[in-house]
Amino acid sequence: MIELFKIIKGMYYPTCVPHFDFTELSETPLKGNRYQLTQHHCHYNLRKYTYTNHVIPVWSSLSDYVVSVETVNIFKRRLDKFWSDQDVLCNYKADLLEIVNRSTIV
Repeated sequence: MIELFKIIKGMYYPTCVPHFDFTELSETPLKGNRYQLTQHHCHYNLRKYTYTNHVIPVWSSLSDYVVSVETVNIFKRRLDKFWSDQDVLCNYKADLLEIVNRSTIV
């Protein structure tokens, strides 16, 4: 999540990072955050199991409070606080509270 935060905030050279498509949302979304990413349908297993495809549902489940910061350190603190209430820390196969199914494709 920290690497994805750095990519979205433009902390890496743009030609050296994977491209993510943003979903158009209002300034105050009802669920998730204002930096929602679009997950594309994958036809081949090679694409299904890539970094970019795995992080999108988890990123989209984060609250706007967590992702709407400017520095990495503040993001880390807010992410730790957000995940402290989730079962993911103890059971990595558990679903996040705000995600019904991680494999849902938008």
